[in-house]
Amino acid sequence: MDKEILEEKIDYFDYFHTKYGSDISDLFLDIKEITEGFCLQIFNDSKNGSFHLTEFLFENIILEDEIENNDEEILNENTEEENIV
Repeated sequence: MDKEILEEKIDYFDYFHTKYGSDISDLFLDIKEITEGFCLQIFNDSKNGSFHLTEFLFENIILEDEIENNDEEILNENTEEENIV
């Protein structure tokens, strides 16, 4: 993997974690409490934490902010091409 792409991915993960980290931690604690109510101990291991949930969500969802940014970039590219012609 190219070093720049890796750095960009890390920067975007930091942004994602900073923006949504507290909400994801709250969600994790709620899920943990619910599972304990059903006598499941799957979230009591020290290896299962909210950071793992954050990583999972980061890798498996598409944010609307990201879609809007891509749309704006495409629009800007099209506008620049029209100005050139």
